[in-house]
Amino acid sequence: MLQGAIIQIMGVPSNIWSEHLPSLKWQYPPAAFVHMTRDSRTAAVVADDVAALSKAGIPTVEIRVEPAAMTPATFAAAIEEVRTADSH
Repeated sequence: MLQGAIIQIMGVPSNIWSEHLPSLKWQYPPAAFVHMTRDSRTAAVVADDVAALSKAGIPTVEIRVEPAAMTPATFAAAIEEVRTADSH
């Protein structure tokens, strides 16, 4: 049974919610929208999605990902199996 949805780096076009959400035969699951803050177009669509789902009583959260610096050791620091020499 589907218990939640994580939508990454995208939003759902607003017409989808207005056309389909009221007529769904099943309850849309709780949703988490994850997007990068620098992507203002996606941020605007996600804001509309959060508002539409929240209005329908569906638990929804927006998770904003801030820019992060990349270094030659970034992947080695985050993933145990990656050596620093292979990280860049």
